Amino acid sequence: MFEPSRPGAPAAYALPARSTRFRPLALILILLAGFASLFAVTATHSHADDAPATADLHVGALLDLSGSWQTLGKTSQEALTLAAAAINAQPGMPHVTVTVVDTHLDPATALTDLQQFYADGIRVVIGPQSSSEVAAIRDYADSHGMIIISQGSTASSLSLPGDNIFRLPTDDKPETVAMAALMKADGLTAVLPVWRDDAGNQGLVDSLRTALTAEGITATHGVKYATTTTNFSSTLTDVATQLAAAQAAPNAKVGIYLASFGETPQLFDAASAVDALGAVEWYGADGVAQSSELIADATAAAFAEKVTFPTPIFGLDRSDAGKALWQPISDQIKEATGITPDAFGLSAYDALMLAANTAKQVDPAADSSAFATALVAQAAAETGITGALTLNANGDRATSPFDFWQVCQVSGAPQWVLGATYLPAAEGPGTITRTAGCLPQPVCDATAITLSGQWNLVAWPGPDGEPVNVALAGSNGCRNDVTSDVSVVWSYDSAAKVWAGYFPANASVPGANDLSMLAAGSAYFVGLVPDAATPIVW
Repeated sequence: MFEPSRPGAPAAYALPARSTRFRPLALILILLAGFASLFAVTATHSHADDAPATADLHVGALLDLSGSWQTLGKTSQEALTLAAAAINAQPGMPHVTVTVVDTHLDPATALTDLQQFYADGIRVVIGPQSSSEVAAIRDYADSHGMIIISQGSTASSLSLPGDNIFRLPTDDKPETVAMAALMKADGLTAVLPVWRDDAGNQGLVDSLRTALTAEGITATHGVKYATTTTNFSSTLTDVATQLAAAQAAPNAKVGIYLASFGETPQLFDAASAVDALGAVEWYGADGVAQSSELIADATAAAFAEKVTFPTPIFGLDRSDAGKALWQPISDQIKEATGITPDAFGLSAYDALMLAANTAKQVDPAADSSAFATALVAQAAAETGITGALTLNANGDRATSPFDFWQVCQVSGAPQWVLGATYLPAAEGPGTITRTAGCLPQPVCDATAITLSGQWNLVAWPGPDGEPVNVALAGSNGCRNDVTSDVSVVWSYDSAAKVWAGYFPANASVPGANDLSMLAAGSAYFVGLVPDAATPIVW
């Protein structure tokens, strides 16, 4: 897929290679009836039909095609190919060409490549993927009027107003709030962070410490390793030592949080030989979510499944209407690359669409400041295949749900499976929902609850920290599903004299519910719907 042009591609769309690292992204213009589904997807991206046609748009792409995050680089490249073809098939849109460079996830290389892009007249760049690369190019982009749209950077240290950096993921703070909520639901009392020493993963660990504190969970000192590490023996020795110390605390349940990239298979290969490290739950970060390299390594995949290893990434709309937008593009990317794209990879499609719709209004080469302003306004009006693209004051996606992926055996082979989702609330804690993945399920208790009459005062006999929606839905098979019979669950804080409620009918309404978890042994008022056929055994 990295040849100067694809077989069958019009020669006019093939860009000459400048060096052995630069590979042009061939643009395919296919006028076939079977392409209608792609056009249907792009119709969700709005643009002013009466705007004058603009000059051609030459976009650069800084992608990792051979380094430790090449899974994202390869899916992003294919997403850009599909987006460019769709844009160029729409009358009145600027004609788009894309030049791709392999940065190998190296910040210095990314800066050199950006400088070459500038010399070539390119003013809009998709990527780079990592926060370390974004940090390396930020000053140059600002001082040279270049617009950067990253599909993978999340470091909150780069969440700054007034620069030319725009990011289609949220920054790392919402992700770590979601992760801390999952850890709380799993009953952890302490977390041992392990992380690659780069800006993005350091930012994740810093933000997670804050989120854990808010959940009442202790974060240990942790262990970081150099970006060049290939032998993880000493790293894991330190991890095992800190784990033993944390587990010595009374009633401790300790988990390990790993913020990493493509080196994860090598780290897991080594960790699988240490019994103590395979006896606790591990949690991952967005840099390894849905990694094809991880499930291709049999030893690493088996270890990931053993230690659960849920990894978050900003979530996609999985309703029928939402899937109609992103699923056709996802399927085409997988067919071309053999890799199922995650939300980061799919957002590369949205990034190019957003740039083209903005370029129809403002020429980025003529006025980068005006282009940046127009891009923010366009994002607020545009719904991409990954959902609403509205940016916050710092140029990052404003809000998002999160999906937790984990490795499970499917038909005898390791696969990434959706294990849980997190829905943020307008205020207060969000909601963790377990899916059909292989996340550890709560231990079933033998105490049944009988509900009769409109109101019932019950003491929760199940696990501490059980999400209310999970409990009502049957505690993952431990109980009967009473969701449709319950109108509300109330709790009362006698010290604060405050009520908190959960309304099943409003579960998907942000801010509607302020009761998210059930505490073992605590009392709750459970209200039934008027037509409930009582008694009900829960």
